[in-house]
Amino acid sequence: MAVPRGFSALESSAEIVNIPLAMCCDWQGFTYTKSGWHYFGEMLREYKVKPKINYRDSILKKYYDNYQPKSTFECFLCEEEYDPLRHSTPWVPLPWESSFQVSLSDNQHFGPNSNTFIRKEFVRTISLYHRLEAQGYQPQKNKDGYIRGHFLKKGKNYRFKVSAGQHRMAVLGVIGQKDLNVKIQPYWKRIIDIRHIHHWEHVKNGTYSEKAARKIFNFYFETTGIEKAEKYGLL
Repeated sequence: MAVPRGFSALESSAEIVNIPLAMCCDWQGFTYTKSGWHYFGEMLREYKVKPKINYRDSILKKYYDNYQPKSTFECFLCEEEYDPLRHSTPWVPLPWESSFQVSLSDNQHFGPNSNTFIRKEFVRTISLYHRLEAQGYQPQKNKDGYIRGHFLKKGKNYRFKVSAGQHRMAVLGVIGQKDLNVKIQPYWKRIIDIRHIHHWEHVKNGTYSEKAARKIFNFYFETTGIEKAEKYGLL
């Protein structure tokens, strides 16, 4: 049976689908192709030019040192939407998600992080780069080998938001992969459609205004990660 591809994958019930890498992003909206920006991808591009670079001098270290958001809202460049009277914590779940767990130290997504953790991420990503460059992405040959996520849908446009496989995605972007087979994250809603914004859990309960929820959703369609890299002095 053929693997559903592109937009048709949204409306299929297939567990494994094929998606252009250009349509993929992480939960903060960073993207993986050369025209976008992702901290692991930029670290690898730097490594290719300077293979003897030390992690302390890398863009990854600079990213973790410079980008240390204080709330979910800052992750989406809409800090003005945080209201301490409305929110019991600055780290609220995304508008359509039921829960959100975030570590505020030794977190692969942002700083502050210990040097030990940064070095581990640096070495891990480079090691994976060499392996995938030599062997390619072969998820069917490895236990839990598929990159996972789900869809965000806005009219005839969509994004595949990655839930597991950030390092692999960054490597695939650097080695030039155009598309890939991914797996829908088990127990997650397959598609988050902007048309259903009024039914999202944290819009209904007042955690987000509709305006704020729409801003965060649209962030995935209107930015590539470059905007955030510019703001935090990473370009």
